[in-house]
Amino acid sequence: MGMKSDRAQQSEIRGVLSRLTAAWREERFDELEDILHQSVVFALPGFTSRVEGRTACVDTYRRFMSNARVVDYLERDTAIDVWGGTAVATYYYDIAYEMNGKSHHDTGHDVFVFVREESRWQVVWRTMIPVEPRK
Repeated sequence: MGMKSDRAQQSEIRGVLSRLTAAWREERFDELEDILHQSVVFALPGFTSRVEGRTACVDTYRRFMSNARVVDYLERDTAIDVWGGTAVATYYYDIAYEMNGKSHHDTGHDVFVFVREESRWQVVWRTMIPVEPRK
């Protein structure tokens, strides 16, 4: 069985990213279990620490959504590169949210590393690179 074209694989990964965003935004955290690899690692911004394992990484989304009210959220400029069973996906994010009575506005790049196992793409590594908002 031949490998799918890069374009087809990029389309699959774009679909996984869409499912991931919908799952955390709509608080369907159980759906993240299928998207995140069992051994996934989230490197926190600035590489200050790491969150390791599927359950702990799903909990980061759960904690954020239980403490924040998202006012506005945007992803754009998605780029996906594929090498065999490995891929990197990035996009620019812009999020406005309220937490603990304060308004926040964060922007930056989300970086995901995917592996393809058992005919599906899963996130194995993620970090966020904060940047100043675009003008």
